[in-house]
Amino acid sequence: MSCLLLALAASGCGHPLAALDTAPVAGLAAPQLALGVRALGTASIALKPTGLLAPGFWAPGALTSFWERLATATEDLTASGQWHAAYADLAPYHATLVDAPREQYDPLGFLPDLGLPVAPRATGRDDVALFKAWKLTTYKPNPLYFPGPDGAKQKIQAALLAGVKLSPGAIKGLDHVLERTLIRSMEKVDTLDPNPYGRVEDIVPGPQLAIAPPARYAGVAVRRRRQFAWDSGFHYGGPQPTDGRPEEKFGTYEIAQALGFSATQAARIAGEDLGVDAQTTHYLGPDGKPRKTSSGTGGANGDLHWHYNRAAAGKEDTRIAGARVHLGRAETFARAGRFDSAERELGIGLHGLQDMTAHAQITPLCHVLLGEFPDIQANNPVGVFEAALITEGYLAKYLDAVVPAAARPAPGAGEQVQGDATGPDKQRLRGAIATFPAALRASLTQGGVSFFLAAPGTTPLAAGFGTDLDGDGVISPGKWVDRDQDGKQGAGEVESQLPDGRDWAGLPAAYDADARRVYLSATLLDALDAPLQHELAHVLDDLWSTDPRWQAARSHQFRLARRAGAVTFADEDVAEYVARLLTTP
Repeated sequence: MSCLLLALAASGCGHPLAALDTAPVAGLAAPQLALGVRALGTASIALKPTGLLAPGFWAPGALTSFWERLATATEDLTASGQWHAAYADLAPYHATLVDAPREQYDPLGFLPDLGLPVAPRATGRDDVALFKAWKLTTYKPNPLYFPGPDGAKQKIQAALLAGVKLSPGAIKGLDHVLERTLIRSMEKVDTLDPNPYGRVEDIVPGPQLAIAPPARYAGVAVRRRRQFAWDSGFHYGGPQPTDGRPEEKFGTYEIAQALGFSATQAARIAGEDLGVDAQTTHYLGPDGKPRKTSSGTGGANGDLHWHYNRAAAGKEDTRIAGARVHLGRAETFARAGRFDSAERELGIGLHGLQDMTAHAQITPLCHVLLGEFPDIQANNPVGVFEAALITEGYLAKYLDAVVPAAARPAPGAGEQVQGDATGPDKQRLRGAIATFPAALRASLTQGGVSFFLAAPGTTPLAAGFGTDLDGDGVISPGKWVDRDQDGKQGAGEVESQLPDGRDWAGLPAAYDADARRVYLSATLLDALDAPLQHELAHVLDDLWSTDPRWQAARSHQFRLARRAGAVTFADEDVAEYVARLLTTP
């Protein structure tokens, strides 16, 4: 049984959810009269009519209004956890983000097709807009990309910057002259190349495995909730921070893992992403050596179209065109069992898209003059945020293509309360469920949600919660099945564990979304409010998952938490955050 496993551990769980507050959901009034039920002479379960059990939560129109409030909360596009913007006044900075309309460089709508939660804004700026942003900061451009001897290039750069700072529009004239007299001629060999993004025949092939994509990406089946996490240094990430900026420890590697790629796969994607700058991709050039892919000025110096838009206005941005090519190749490789090659193609395609959020529609000259200015998070916070969203969208699009959503098993029929607990205990739980608001009870019934009430000593594992990875009909404790055949234990490859490594056997309450089954230990019956509401939150999150209004609300709220630094990548995934959101004021 392959499951989306969402669970709560009462103690030592590694989440800030061990103690839950069952106060009403924010903005919803609830009477403070406890609900009690008598069943066959056994002690009743008193549930507080708060939060998800509050009648007001299920009043006509209340749920829709709640979703709308969550989806429209104000968002600060410059905040990013511990990172801060370099701008004292954000309004002028935001004004620099509006320049070329997206249709001018993305006429086929590739970016919207990635399912981005917000329309990109930083991808359209030209040289003048970026120079205006630079003038708002105290950043001093370094001569990192300026050609020539150190002493001379620093003086020339300083002189040019002084003129452009007085009149940012002057950059257009300088651009025009250098483009026509120098840059275009140097990259002519590339513009005439019939295969600007390399040929499939020039790829150093990876191994071919006799497994299907769902087996390769076993972790994806249990971790498809997007993270909306971001930070600086996004070409690679934590294992290999940006050169010269060691504090940048978040990027493609972490985002790929959040989507369900194993650590090995995430490192492969991130490594090839960074390899575009380092000329170490799996493509060979005409000389049989790795193809020149860095941001040089043509031919032997590297191809500009990987890093800047070298297409005419109204045509598809060369970085988007490349991302489309590499995504198609990745899908083809995956279906042929060449997953290493597929993952490398994803990294190459990502590089151009990530550069597009930083370099937007600027020319190489602009980047030369401003040094690393557009690549640093503090100077371009919205661009870095959009780079992470585009990264997620691109990787998710690949996964959607090669690992289509598996048909959910039909919800189990029969008794709503099952398990090996005593009859009186199960009757107590039935009585408690009978006190739920009618709309909640209807949702659970229509969704086929059942409850497994376990006798003391019966763990979720013993109750069948877990994943039978090898198909032997048994969920074995600690059994590793190398589904992706990479020789390393990855997320979703241990039958008795959740993707984060916790063992099912130690959980007193849990939810299996594939079977739509809630596990509760009978030991919780005398203090059921907190664990029951938490698991109900997971249930409702699952039942609402196909409603675009709920998707918008949950995604927006999780982004807000990320931006405020209230949730970090290591702390909590979106499903656990949403459960906390639904069960606390």
